[in-house]
Amino acid sequence: MATTKVTPELGKIVRDLRKQAGITAADLAKAIRKSSGYISNIENSKAKIINCKDMFDIFEVLVSDAVDKSRVNDFLNSIKIDFDPSDITSEIKREFFILFDKQFRAINIEESLVEYIKTEMDREGFTVDDVIAELNSNRAVENPEKYQKNKLIVGFLDDNFSVETIVFDLPTEFLSDILSRNTRSTNYIRLLGIVYALRMLIESNASVALSQAKAILYENRIYTLDERNKIMHDEEQLGVLQEIKRTHIDKSKSKLSEELIQYYEALNGLVDVLDVIKDEDAAYTAQSLENLAKSLNTYRVTSMALALLAMPLTGVETLTVDEQKLLFSKIRRLVEDTIGDKERNRGLEIEPF
Repeated sequence: MATTKVTPELGKIVRDLRKQAGITAADLAKAIRKSSGYISNIENSKAKIINCKDMFDIFEVLVSDAVDKSRVNDFLNSIKIDFDPSDITSEIKREFFILFDKQFRAINIEESLVEYIKTEMDREGFTVDDVIAELNSNRAVENPEKYQKNKLIVGFLDDNFSVETIVFDLPTEFLSDILSRNTRSTNYIRLLGIVYALRMLIESNASVALSQAKAILYENRIYTLDERNKIMHDEEQLGVLQEIKRTHIDKSKSKLSEELIQYYEALNGLVDVLDVIKDEDAAYTAQSLENLAKSLNTYRVTSMALALLAMPLTGVETLTVDEQKLLFSKIRRLVEDTIGDKERNRGLEIEPF
């Protein structure tokens, strides 16, 4: 039976979505045929694990718009689950997972994949227009006119096999922006479509081209959730994942994406810096991190909180302490004046070390 750990993140998502939808814990419990205590234990992280079927039941009830889908997608993209389709018995839930995985989940486009596409196009003499025209021809799809454009349709042959159909109608700029690195993320199905169209121009056999396209994405560290979770499980068993989290390693040892390895390495560096600051003033560090955590936990401002945290401060070290305090005060006053809520920013003054 497929399960995953009940984390504070999962509990918060369920609680926030439930309150946003105006659904009581009792109503949610009734909808998924569980007790109110079961929902309470998930929201408060008192349960240790949750059945994946129950998790999809909950999301199916609570997810209502693009913002909700994005948030649940981010959560699914951050956890390790050994998904077994046979454990998700409902076709609705299987479809829900496939759509989240391949259409709603944003994937960072690896530089190596961009270079592969450029190299193949140059070698074969293809233009961006050629690839997009092949993609939009949808010549392997029967009766493409009956499908909504750019929307993945999932059907099922039986309990073990799904049939996924998509009719593409993408602008030339879509591929141009990927190759110029103006676009750095998109969903799995569009990346698969681009590479598939490229292979179709070379091979002209739909089944061969599709098989090659999937293999090429995998080789360039573009994974479905099933593939990524299996890699994380395998690397966890081999100790590679722990080594990445612990110290810098030879990246060739890992099949994880470059951006995920970079995340763990940056996290290590951040922890080291915070430890140094803590030794100077533990109370100030704790208060700063508490405020940061509150901002990051407010989902609709998470991206802004990260952007503010990562704002380049090169050159600030040349300012005097008083000048640094003045700069910080100006930034804080701007935020206060804009949102009209000074209580949100009270009690924190900059303390240069």
